[in-house]
Amino acid sequence: MRNFSKIGATALALALSITMVAPVKVNAMIDTDFKGTATEDGTLDTTKDYTVTETRKETGKTYSYSQTNGVSTYDYQARREALNYFAGIPSKLTVGIDCYEEIDFELNYGETLDSVKIIKGKKNITLKKVGESSYTDYPEYDKTTKTYYFENLDGTKAYTTLTDGNYTEDAYYALQKTQYKYTYRLFGKAIGSAKIQYKVKDEAGKVTKKTITVTVSTDDSPFKTITYAGKNLLYDYSKDAKNNKYIYAGSKNKHGLGYTTKKSGKFKVNMNKDYKLVNIWVEKDNPWVSEVDKDSTFDKDYGISSATELVKQKAGVDLNGDGDYFDTIDGMSEGSKRTANFTKMKNGGKLALSTVPGEKEDYLYTFQSKTSKYNTKGVQKYESNFAITKIHIIYQEKNTKRYGAATYYINLRLNK
Repeated sequence: MRNFSKIGATALALALSITMVAPVKVNAMIDTDFKGTATEDGTLDTTKDYTVTETRKETGKTYSYSQTNGVSTYDYQARREALNYFAGIPSKLTVGIDCYEEIDFELNYGETLDSVKIIKGKKNITLKKVGESSYTDYPEYDKTTKTYYFENLDGTKAYTTLTDGNYTEDAYYALQKTQYKYTYRLFGKAIGSAKIQYKVKDEAGKVTKKTITVTVSTDDSPFKTITYAGKNLLYDYSKDAKNNKYIYAGSKNKHGLGYTTKKSGKFKVNMNKDYKLVNIWVEKDNPWVSEVDKDSTFDKDYGISSATELVKQKAGVDLNGDGDYFDTIDGMSEGSKRTANFTKMKNGGKLALSTVPGEKEDYLYTFQSKTSKYNTKGVQKYESNFAITKIHIIYQEKNTKRYGAATYYINLRLNK
């Protein structure tokens, strides 16, 4: 089993190093800043007073609430209104050739989708309806204006004529409306551009006509290039691509190296035109430290046993530098990152890779009987020769303002 564990861990490290984590579009990117008292394990003590400030990254708007003497000021409706962000149906997008992209036509209450069609570039794209959903509901109550309303997708309120003054149960139930969402699958057939036209009809029968400009490209990724020490982290899967400068190429082994021996170098991200780079975070493992395994240490009438093992050192992670470890920044929770350290780096700056082995063991177990001469000792030692550095890239889509994140792994060989 020990040999299997070694091989499994090494294979996993190599797989992580050469596998590109696909960029993830994030529908809600909210930074959360907690101010309060820490518990013994470093989490927020919710039995004591604390304050929370949330910031919607797309708009910069904030919502704050607190707990004092066990009473919270949290207001669900006020928070929703402050932090709401709806990117809407895009006015332009890029799809890769031979690739798919889905478009959600999400409508306000009472609206219907009159039509969707390709009006230009039918040779470049195909479009197919693949899903729909609906939700029927009743209006909400605005305690400030004392009027009932439906909330639009962008957070604005569509007020009805129903108020406190003319409210009846029958009038309320008569205001029931349905909200629809339709999903269309877009396919890039040939390089070039195309246009999609869609029409939305409101309750009064008014039709609004809009278009989506589609670019079919060989590259629909947020990133044009990502390089470390002059080598590409992005593998080019296109036909006839040579990948001479791919970071793990260059070996006589046709499967590549799976590691680099370059301990430091310039790290550079070049974005494609529809995206903006926001932040680059470098994550490295904390050092290995010896720890007594308390669950295996006991003193019984018949003998004494003890065990020590190596674990990654635990420490607080303070991404926003405010002195606590409770917050969520760029989609990363400080409290869940206790065995790693993070630094924010400038694009094009020098990156020093982690030199902490991805796997290391120094396990000692002893047992001494109290009733006989029986004693035993177990020792396990192992150290991998690879260290993994994780690079978290936070980016923003210019058209929709939505945020996304991608993580790339660089595997450093420590020794032969």
